[in-house]
Amino acid sequence: MKLGTNDIGSVYLGTNAVQKVYLGTNEVWSSFSGGLLDTYSGAEAAYSLRRLSSSYTGSAIEVRRASDNSTQNIGFSGEDLDISNLQSFCSGTDGFVTTWYDQSGNGYDATQTTAANQPQIVSSGSVITQGGKPAVYTTASGNKNLNTGLLTLPVSGDIDLDFFAVINQQSSGNASHLFALNDNTTTTDRRKIFCYANDSATTISVRLSGGFILYDNTTTGQLLFNTNYQGGGGAFDSRINGSSLSVASFSNAGLNIQTSSGFQLISGDTNNRLLTDVSPDSIGYLQEVIFYLSDESSNRTGMETNINDFYSIY
Repeated sequence: MKLGTNDIGSVYLGTNAVQKVYLGTNEVWSSFSGGLLDTYSGAEAAYSLRRLSSSYTGSAIEVRRASDNSTQNIGFSGEDLDISNLQSFCSGTDGFVTTWYDQSGNGYDATQTTAANQPQIVSSGSVITQGGKPAVYTTASGNKNLNTGLLTLPVSGDIDLDFFAVINQQSSGNASHLFALNDNTTTTDRRKIFCYANDSATTISVRLSGGFILYDNTTTGQLLFNTNYQGGGGAFDSRINGSSLSVASFSNAGLNIQTSSGFQLISGDTNNRLLTDVSPDSIGYLQEVIFYLSDESSNRTGMETNINDFYSIY
């Protein structure tokens, strides 16, 4: 928006900064100038409770309130989730995520139509948070799962893969994870990736169906987790909070990603290996996960900085 020939950088109502300006129902100005995906494009799927791209005009999530089971899309205020709108909609009740919208532009929205399997974002009218930022929460007693269903991916086989996630996984055991790329079968040779699992108090792993890499780790709480996998026998490297992890043990037969696969958020079971699985294995919080079906090792430091600048994790 311009005033004459000058771009407007900020708008105030009295002493309060305004995030958006509307002309009727049309948004004509926003304080948001650009996000991670504007700088690091090419994500295959991107789920976040912050706005990641200036070209993305959709909502962050759709939420169901427990009081009457009504649903409403919740968008953004500038870069942030529109907490005011969310708390107003869920005033005095709990709120659950029915859809987590994909901001990549590919339309890979992750959904859950069964109320009992929807993860939570509002508790008694208050937004659930981690590190002062909104978070989606799953508890082992609730059998939670959001998934895209089977998609048609542009690549397959032993491919390059990079993902970045802001998580706080509180369950342990190699059957629990908070996100995955899955083809929804138990076929032995269908090696897909389940990331990540707290194997014990001192180790975590990135699990492949048919292999794994186990890392030494004692860092807990809200984490920025990244794995870079280079197909065909290349690198397999993971980092927490910008630092590479030490490998404890390794068994890797490589990926065998199928063209017909899907993304899974919040919960699942690496033993059952199903996209729609709702086994109550995972407890924890998820705030952001971005999948690239490409090698992003040259960009990982910049992406980690962008994510940490927003979430202030480390």
